[in-house]
Amino acid sequence: MWIGGSVVFVSDRNDRLNLYRADPAGGDGVEQLTAHDPYDVRWPSTDHVSRVVYELNGGLRVFDLASRT
Repeated sequence: MWIGGSVVFVSDRNDRLNLYRADPAGGDGVEQLTAHDPYDVRWPSTDHVSRVVYELNGGLRVFDLASRT
């Protein structure tokens, strides 16, 4: 998902699906945004401004890129 100048995506690189951010220009590398365990981040969607909504263990969560919460 494109949000501002970043790509936000889900990856299981640490054995659980979590949100990550990458700078397509390659400046910052990859940053892990969430650290949920034992449940996976599922079905993320964005408002294309700063927020990502996703399902976690049957509930909805919102992650705001601007505040990192």
